[in-house]
Amino acid sequence: MTAHWGIEDPAAVEGTDIEKEAAFVEAFRYMKNRIAAFTSLPLSSIDALVAGTRLRDIGRLRGATSGHEKASVMSGYDLPRRLVAEALGTALLVAAVVGSGIMAESLTKDVALALLGNNAANRRDPVVLITILGPISGAHFNPAVSLVFALQRDMTLRAMHRCM
Repeated sequence: MTAHWGIEDPAAVEGTDIEKEAAFVEAFRYMKNRIAAFTSLPLSSIDALVAGTRLRDIGRLRGATSGHEKASVMSGYDLPRRLVAEALGTALLVAAVVGSGIMAESLTKDVALALLGNNAANRRDPVVLITILGPISGAHFNPAVSLVFALQRDMTLRAMHRCM
């Protein structure tokens, strides 16, 4: 379960020192309100669907950025560059997964050690790829990820089609 609780970046504010400080105070107030709303949720007594709805509602509190601002980093890149980043990320992810299996198989005959090596690589490599390519393309290396983003209306169907 995930929720986007975006607020405007106060460090991006330009102006006088008073205006900059006001932006940080406002951002702090918005974060504090969201945390208070989250900690007041009766998570042990509500099901996952209700919890997800409530989390999204918290993200829509005053001062929230919309899901479209989440893509603002990506929108700084043209479509061909984003598509190349997606293709490169997918290829590197496939190579990393296949390579970790080959490495684990040829490294040792100890099955437990081979599984440990394979598991470590399969947990590390996606994080690295998402960190590097996520700001460019959103790092939707799996078409199912793009589909979920489109269903949550965090991505247009047209953009999802281009990523697939």
